[in-house]
Amino acid sequence: MRISRGLTSQLEFVFTDKIMKLKYHFYFVIIALVFAFAGCSDDFLTSRNNSVYQLDTIYISPVSRNYAGPLSLPIDVTEPYTIVMQPSCMTFFSQKGKFTNGITNLEFTTDMSNYSGRTGFIGQHLVLYVENVGTLDFKVYIGSPANPGGTTEDGAIFEITKATIDLKTDESQTFTISNSGKGNLTYQFKDIPAWLAVSDIQGVLSQGQTRDITLIVNRNNLEEKEYTAIVQIQTNSPSGSFGLLVKMQVSNLTNADNTKTIQGQVTDSEYNKITNQLLVTTQIPNQLIIFSTTDNTQTIVPLDKSPNCISISEDGKTAVIGYNLAAVSKVDLQTKTLTKTIETDCIPFDIVLGDNNWCYLMPETGNSEYLRSLNLETSKLVKSTKYGQIYAKMIIRKVPGKPYLLGSNTQVSSNGLIMADISKGIARDTMPYWFIDTNNFWLSPKGDRIYTGVKNIHRTPAFSTTVTYFYNLDIIGTLKPQKDNIVWVDHCEATNSIFMAESSRYYESVAYSIIEQIDAGNYNFKKLIEPAKYVTTINGTKSAYKTIVKFVFANSSGSQIYVVKNVLEEYKTQSWSMEVIPLN
Repeated sequence: MRISRGLTSQLEFVFTDKIMKLKYHFYFVIIALVFAFAGCSDDFLTSRNNSVYQLDTIYISPVSRNYAGPLSLPIDVTEPYTIVMQPSCMTFFSQKGKFTNGITNLEFTTDMSNYSGRTGFIGQHLVLYVENVGTLDFKVYIGSPANPGGTTEDGAIFEITKATIDLKTDESQTFTISNSGKGNLTYQFKDIPAWLAVSDIQGVLSQGQTRDITLIVNRNNLEEKEYTAIVQIQTNSPSGSFGLLVKMQVSNLTNADNTKTIQGQVTDSEYNKITNQLLVTTQIPNQLIIFSTTDNTQTIVPLDKSPNCISISEDGKTAVIGYNLAAVSKVDLQTKTLTKTIETDCIPFDIVLGDNNWCYLMPETGNSEYLRSLNLETSKLVKSTKYGQIYAKMIIRKVPGKPYLLGSNTQVSSNGLIMADISKGIARDTMPYWFIDTNNFWLSPKGDRIYTGVKNIHRTPAFSTTVTYFYNLDIIGTLKPQKDNIVWVDHCEATNSIFMAESSRYYESVAYSIIEQIDAGNYNFKKLIEPAKYVTTINGTKSAYKTIVKFVFANSSGSQIYVVKNVLEEYKTQSWSMEVIPLN
């Protein structure tokens, strides 16, 4: 690269052995500007991408002057450029220009009124972004070349790890700013486009302090094209304002092949690891969707009522559906047909299919309530006679391999945990109760562990007929979700893993879901899984929308997980999908 100012000074570059070397000559009519560059690798000559090239030092004499002259690149390129950062003492006639055959003309003035009388050098930056070449970053030292060993100015110095942020189709990217000076550095981000958010928009850095800054993109309601912006970072350092070039792309607005659209509003979902079938019930349309994950096929069973809940038998051959009115249907999953519908005395909020053609219901409405036992063969309905710690909208789950139900309230605190003996079909009236919080719960495949939404892991208690009220339950482990709010838990024996779906904390401005893979032996983190956005049209705008995970299930081999999700609640619409994520 070469820059010249008539007869005042001239620099010549010699290229040998793939290394850019420097030979310079000084013509002292007046010492106004001296440029000296260290070598850079031949990547600069060959890559021509959006890399950042750190060139060496430019020395500017502390004398105010006007400058004009050609700036030459060491490659023959015809591309536009933008000055994205400059020292506060330099004023360019234009922030934009164009290299033609590797040459452009720079015109600028320098105002050194703030630097007169100082000793040593003050470090700043001059940064040019050249399209299809990259970012050229020069360190500028203001001072006298005759005194290179002078002391550095005692003040804040702004440093940044990236001069260009190319997000492409990513959702976010992080860079670091720092203060390498000796005073407090104040900064503030300005000229932020509507599609971009900054994690820390302003702040103060003390001497030597660094801070990670995250840029987050919102592509909602944007056309498919490339977007660029120069975000100004205003500081109190001598470098003044830094222009951060930010680029991102809106494109390829189609869902990947591993995502299936689910029509309607999902009300419940279950997975059976023996048959590797995923069941989903929806309203509007009212239907049961049976996904066979072994051969990647699906069957839709139309329903004449709106489903609330579903449960699969342990052998995976039968299911029961509870509706939003007082009725239950039995489903043959081998023939994929409804075989019977039975009227009940309550609207089922939750339903569990037990053994010997019995199922169990918890009502959706009421205050103090009772567990219902329903015989699917005879249609006999039996309501427990003794009141326990049971309220409407209690969640119930069968303990795998054992004749017991566990239940936890959703409408009162503490939620509590009850246990019911269903070994004789009709649930036994004696139901032990543990005074704990759960905020939803899930069971391990062997039924020996209880994972709760409040992060505690309990050992499944033994059923008792003598003591029916317990103040606590042993805690044998703790889940440590990154996002605090545990939405769903699935335990995969094949990989000894727990898959934990989590949603954003209520106070976070940017909502999203993640899935963590946890070691089921020591509960340590193994892997972070981020579900994809879902491409759909909302209010006439096609875009890739963020989603909230409601269910996650691993298949029997642990080779992939199935994620049932909806777009974020802020969109106020039902746009559900099922994503298959391989676990390589």
